[in-house]
Amino acid sequence: MMSVFKVATAISIACCMTIVPGFAKEATETTEATEATQKPEPEANKPSETPLAIDLPNGQLPALPPQQSERIGLSIWGGLGFNYHTYSQKTSALGLDVKYETLRSPSYYLESAYKFEGGWRVFAKARLTPGVAKSSSSVELEKGKVSYIWYTYELEFAKLPKTYDFFGKQLEFGVRFGLQHHVVPFLVYRSLGVVGMSDNDLTMISLGPLAVVSDHGPIAYETFLRYQHPVAAGTKFSPESSLAFDGSVGAIFKWNQKWKMGLFWYGQYHKYSLAGSGGTRDTLHLFYSSLELRGAYTF
Repeated sequence: MMSVFKVATAISIACCMTIVPGFAKEATETTEATEATQKPEPEANKPSETPLAIDLPNGQLPALPPQQSERIGLSIWGGLGFNYHTYSQKTSALGLDVKYETLRSPSYYLESAYKFEGGWRVFAKARLTPGVAKSSSSVELEKGKVSYIWYTYELEFAKLPKTYDFFGKQLEFGVRFGLQHHVVPFLVYRSLGVVGMSDNDLTMISLGPLAVVSDHGPIAYETFLRYQHPVAAGTKFSPESSLAFDGSVGAIFKWNQKWKMGLFWYGQYHKYSLAGSGGTRDTLHLFYSSLELRGAYTF
């Protein structure tokens, strides 16, 4: 009986040694095939997930596509608005110490602008800003009420050399400079106890920053601030010292490559110290604030 058991055991061991190696080989081949199908593609065949970067110096933005870029050439602007105007004059020789505040319309605006290649621009502008003065307890005006106009004429140049990234928008920043000629109101002596409204010429040189912000779309924003210094004056008065500046903020909508319209605020402030009689110093303060609707055509 023991001999039969030993023979059966030997046969079983021999069968296992024959079957198991074949099974192991089959399992190994199956595992290798599975790993081959799950193996990732080589890096060279995978699409790039990193966007291409455009490296421009000093944060400069790429140029706008032709349909969005500003046209090179001549633009004609015209506009109407209303303005708030204050006038203050202290003249010792006439015993004047008067102040006026008026809200008048319309004010008129006309501009011719030419844009050159390379960021240069030239402007010729005219502004007519109305006001009114009335008799009061401190002064008697001839006819009791006098209307006047503050005329402003400009010839200026601007240079916008570069374009910058400004919180995801396009910023053009530069400087503007030139000449301004003003015809400003001024009270003069007419007869005993009566004064009249006259005017005086002032020519100023101007200088200041200019900025234009856009988002490559139809809307752009423009702002500037200019300091003015007198270089010539008329016969009514010549300022011994002065503080004068003007500024503007506006939004421009482009209908297409030729037509534009915009809403602008514009302000002008002048303060003059004048030589009075007997060594006194007289003063003149002028200020106006205008809100204007303008339209333009580019040739």
